Amino acid sequence: VCINGVLYYTAISDSVQMLIFFDFRSEKYSFVKPPPERNLKMEKLINFQGKLASVRSRIFDSEESLSLEILILKDPKKHEWAIRIFNLPPMWKDGAAGKYLDVVGVTATNELVLSPRFPSYLYYYNFVSEDISRVDIQGIGAFEKEPRAHVILNHVEDAKIMELF
Repeated sequence: VCINGVLYYTAISDSVQMLIFFDFRSEKYSFVKPPPERNLKMEKLINFQGKLASVRSRIFDSEESLSLEILILKDPKKHEWAIRIFNLPPMWKDGAAGKYLDVVGVTATNELVLSPRFPSYLYYYNFVSEDISRVDIQGIGAFEKEPRAHVILNHVEDAKIMELF
């Protein structure tokens, strides 16, 4: 993920996890150690209100999954992280129980986007208002036999086509 001219990515060397960031302005690399209890291979890096954050890349929705835990990098020089826990509204329990969702990313309006393997719907979790909404996608039923479809945020192939809608 790229935030304010700094590219962040994960790496593993000799079974040691590390977070690497490259500052495009200074053209320098730096390293940050994640907390030992976190497995960055299983997490998605996101831009959380202008700071690097990490969230589990797959979420199993069940009655027990009523909160969302995000690890936020507070100070890269001191290797300081903070955990922020968001309690999900009751709609989450009722609408998503028993399903696996992948974290797609975060929109410019501070919404975490969650998608099933075949996206006939998406969930948008707003960090600011702490509410969640479900958006159903219609018209893709013919493709449901495919094992997986990918959701990509903020992609526009041709802005002129968007003007037609």
